[in-house]
Amino acid sequence: MSEVKDPSQKPSTGKAAAKKSAATQPETSQKPKRPPLREFARQSLLDGAAAHSAAIVDLPVDSHNLIARDIAVDLIDPSPYQPRKEFDPEYIEGLAKSIDERGLITPIEIRPKGGNRYELVCGECRLMSHKVLKKSFIKAHVVNISDEESSARALAENLNRKNLTDFEVFLSITKHREQFGNATQNHEVLGLGRTEYFRLMSFDALPGPVILLLESRPGLLSGAAAEAYKTYASQLVKEKRIEQTTIDRTVKTVIQGAIDSKETRLKNLAAAVEALLFPKEFKARPKALKTEDGKTFGDIVRSGKYLKVKIEAEKLTDDKIEKLETFLKQLHSEE
Repeated sequence: MSEVKDPSQKPSTGKAAAKKSAATQPETSQKPKRPPLREFARQSLLDGAAAHSAAIVDLPVDSHNLIARDIAVDLIDPSPYQPRKEFDPEYIEGLAKSIDERGLITPIEIRPKGGNRYELVCGECRLMSHKVLKKSFIKAHVVNISDEESSARALAENLNRKNLTDFEVFLSITKHREQFGNATQNHEVLGLGRTEYFRLMSFDALPGPVILLLESRPGLLSGAAAEAYKTYASQLVKEKRIEQTTIDRTVKTVIQGAIDSKETRLKNLAAAVEALLFPKEFKARPKALKTEDGKTFGDIVRSGKYLKVKIEAEKLTDDKIEKLETFLKQLHSEE
């Protein structure tokens, strides 16, 4: 049978035909963009929930929400992907008090591990608070997700938390990248700005032994301090021809010294390294004296056997000068 054409239809010609032809062709040249990490984690949660609901027949199935179950606390193992190295005891105590008074508002997330045990995905502090309260069970969402999804979710949960240190974020990003590929090299995937991402990744300029030291004191060094050190270390190699092994040995000495002296924060790692490498040059450099609001009113410089203090004279009354002299005498008399 021959095809009957509608006489009202006009044949496609020229640009219109080309446009129609192009529209029917599948696009193969453009690669699909990887979704942001938070979206990836959210979608994996939904997928895991669906798979888990289908596998458990004795629980009501909800296509939109996970069903919280009472899981024995002793059956839950910690997450190997938890970025946080230190937990604030006061925060845990406060959270435990809140849970004791109001109950657990948001269930934790766990995944089956085998042997009737589970592995924590999200909710470390909530689980610790239950242990403080000596509770036997905790409300939990059980999700079937892969190692990569578990790591991504733990990372996404912690990225925006203000009390997570820069080093802990760096360590978590690095660990995820080493285990599951280079996707996290893209700052947009992590939901971070370009400047913030590269500042956090400046910790990679530190030698391995220093990274191990910082794991015990993750709050000692900020991303800004690591970034300044990375720039300074590069200058030492390129401009002053200092061997990398010498720089690595020096920075380890500085970090170990800060830990031994129980410093809470090493604000200027680059300056501390410089002070060890070039003690004479560093001591002769003036150090600005500043008020609490950051205004400079003088400086201090060590020169040979003496320490010289310069202060703006117009701001010193006779009474203040007398107090300064008394203070210096007391300081000198101390052993």
